[in-house]
Amino acid sequence: MKSLLVEDNAADARLIREMLKESSVECFQLHHEVRLSSALERLRKEQFDVVLLDLGLPDAQGMQTLAMTQTASATIPIVVLTGRDDRHFALEAVGAGAQDYLVKGRFDGELLVRTIRYAVQRKRAEEEIRKLNAELEQRVVERTAQLHRANQQLLKEIAERKQAEEALRASEERWAITLQSIGDAVMSTDTAGKIVFMNDVAQKLTGWPLAEAKEKDLDTVFHIVQETTRTRQESPVAKVIRQGQVVGLADSTLLIRRDGAELLIEDSGAPIRNREGRIQGVVLVFHDVSERRKMEKVLRDSERLATTGRLAATIAHEIHNPLDLVGNLLYLIQTGTKEEDTRQYIAAASEELERLAKMTQQMLTFQRDSAKPVTVHLGEVLDSVLALYHRKIESSSIKIDKDIQLPDSIVAQPGELRQVFANLVGNAIEAVRREDGRIRLRVHASRDWRDERRGLRVLIADNGSGITAALQKQIFEPFLTTKGESGTGLGLWIATGIVGKYRGTVRVRSSTREGRSGSCFSVFFPSEM
Repeated sequence: MKSLLVEDNAADARLIREMLKESSVECFQLHHEVRLSSALERLRKEQFDVVLLDLGLPDAQGMQTLAMTQTASATIPIVVLTGRDDRHFALEAVGAGAQDYLVKGRFDGELLVRTIRYAVQRKRAEEEIRKLNAELEQRVVERTAQLHRANQQLLKEIAERKQAEEALRASEERWAITLQSIGDAVMSTDTAGKIVFMNDVAQKLTGWPLAEAKEKDLDTVFHIVQETTRTRQESPVAKVIRQGQVVGLADSTLLIRRDGAELLIEDSGAPIRNREGRIQGVVLVFHDVSERRKMEKVLRDSERLATTGRLAATIAHEIHNPLDLVGNLLYLIQTGTKEEDTRQYIAAASEELERLAKMTQQMLTFQRDSAKPVTVHLGEVLDSVLALYHRKIESSSIKIDKDIQLPDSIVAQPGELRQVFANLVGNAIEAVRREDGRIRLRVHASRDWRDERRGLRVLIADNGSGITAALQKQIFEPFLTTKGESGTGLGLWIATGIVGKYRGTVRVRSSTREGRSGSCFSVFFPSEM
């Protein structure tokens, strides 16, 4: 510990030096000055841990000595040395800034060391307290400023909220009028699925007046089942809350009214969120599509008949040549030939008749459909479609590349899938009827990039002339055709409708660039329909 002794009495200075030297507790470095002016100069240049100050110096006296020393060493503790055994004088010295005092001739080495150590510790504690007080004052000032700003912000928010509440009331009135005026049915529930609101259309379609439906479970008022299987559909509220986003119910959804009548509907549900983003309820929007579905069925049946007619013409053309060959073979047999030749003619005729039987069976299979969805292998469906177009593919020298990855099965109605792929494969054949024509068919496991659903994807790609960008935007619209009088313009539209029935999608990519032209139709079927 580095100490500065300011003492003009040589005997006292020597005694203090001896006391500190003999101390076994601390290792003191003692520096001695006789005059206050020299001590003050030294304090400005060097750092000391403690000052031992005699108040009776030749160049300053009493409290003046203490004051001048404090000015030069504000952070260094001062222990006053005095020859006056006066309690009031000692208290005056401590009150003026000294950490402690010692009366000359009344202390030994142990007391001196203990007093020095206490003075140092006390000074450090005072400095720490002073520092903490300064920090506390700063924090109080900052916190006061924060509270003031928060108070101003709160007053502003209260005013804004009042304005917002007034605007909300006005908005609610407008929305109530709007919801009653729109043509769709609108219902809202809380997170437990209890009815909160129904517009007039919703009351009419469900058969429930709002006064009776309010606070009832949604499943009681909004009773929906799957059209074909009659199984109860999942509650839209549960589905929306689980996924936390807008959801649409499956196609072929039947709403069973309060009076037992059934309506085909399309609907969607969306979460109602508060300002913090938490879901507070669900809103359902739905409408009756019974009449539209009847019209779509008429159009689908029309296209199916047209497709069947085109395939029948193709098969009739393919049947013509084998029948001619069978007729010629029968003529040869009738005109009398060798027995060995007759057997060969009969075998050839039987082979041609067997091929004709397979063609007609394919035609019947294409036209026939099961009453309920069954497990269908997409590879087998594509094979049956290719068999129907076999003659056209062979006569045009079109190369078919197939890549069917297992498993390739979905639950569907086979006739509907054959109609979809007959349309897409038939279009591809028309696009590549040339010497280097190529069609690639691929079935593989995939995901829907929009919502990450797992499922199966069927790719039907060709190297034809491609589809222009303008036409791609309209290609799935009804009555759009590029085949003139021979086309109905319903094929792709119906294909997308059938795939949509299974919650799937149909997309197209195409290029008309020379040397790299072609089209790729992608059909996706989700695993969970």
